[in-house]
Amino acid sequence: MERSVVYYRNKDNKPGRKATTVTIYKNEIVNEEYVLKGVKSLLDHEFLSYGYLKISKQLQMDGYVINKKKVYRIMKSYNLLKPQRIKTSGKRNFVKFRKPQTEKPLTYFEMDIKYIYIPQERRNAYLLSVIDVHSRKVIGHVFKRSIRKVDVINLWQSLKPLLGDFKEITIRSDNGSQFIANDVRGYFYYHGVKHEFTNIATPEDDGHIEAFHSILEREFLRRNDYTSLDEMKTAISRFMKCYNEERLHGSLNYRTPEQFIKDFNENELKLNQNNIENLTELCQTVYDF
Repeated sequence: MERSVVYYRNKDNKPGRKATTVTIYKNEIVNEEYVLKGVKSLLDHEFLSYGYLKISKQLQMDGYVINKKKVYRIMKSYNLLKPQRIKTSGKRNFVKFRKPQTEKPLTYFEMDIKYIYIPQERRNAYLLSVIDVHSRKVIGHVFKRSIRKVDVINLWQSLKPLLGDFKEITIRSDNGSQFIANDVRGYFYYHGVKHEFTNIATPEDDGHIEAFHSILEREFLRRNDYTSLDEMKTAISRFMKCYNEERLHGSLNYRTPEQFIKDFNENELKLNQNNIENLTELCQTVYDF
């Protein structure tokens, strides 16, 4: 019988190269259990709720030589993957809204209020947050039993040293009673701030702050139990610090808002130095001529 007419016996295993069981970490070889320990330490964080992509980026930053496929395989084998979103098929018509256009950080902001339930008091408290559209940094927040127009004014007054000239910034908000109050609008008008409002019942118009509130709900409120107002207030301050300085953002090329602003300022400084050098060389050439 010719060999070409006979099938090989099935070996009951997957074809191709077997997955490696070791990983390089800071010039040393570690086993899969060591990598798993690093993954679990990230998942056990009080505020961060990463999927395998951000876990991969964070492990690489920590010194692991590892790709996303290996992280996915490890997390899948130990049932550590986040639940996948259900995607629908078919044609859908979406309404188009104006999107803020920014060129640099700390010039265009969105603000909104989110209610947070306090179990010990059996009532809601309110969180007023201000986010920078360009860098996704939350530059200020107020957490109280109630938010009034004076709280909005006091928050922006406290932000003046950080932002400098108010005449260069734009603020977008919804039509909440605290934002449309005459005192608040008069405060912004007096300082030369451009204040614009979203259309009625269109949360897409201030999608950046709405997305932040979604992260706050998903990665902070649902994963932790804080019963009192003071406990919640302290935890929110820790979460804001983590969000700005530790949490990786996919829209920022897996950087934190603080790192994004730092990189932007360094690039701007280099660009200005190059322009000055080129201008100096041009002046010298003209002078020599």
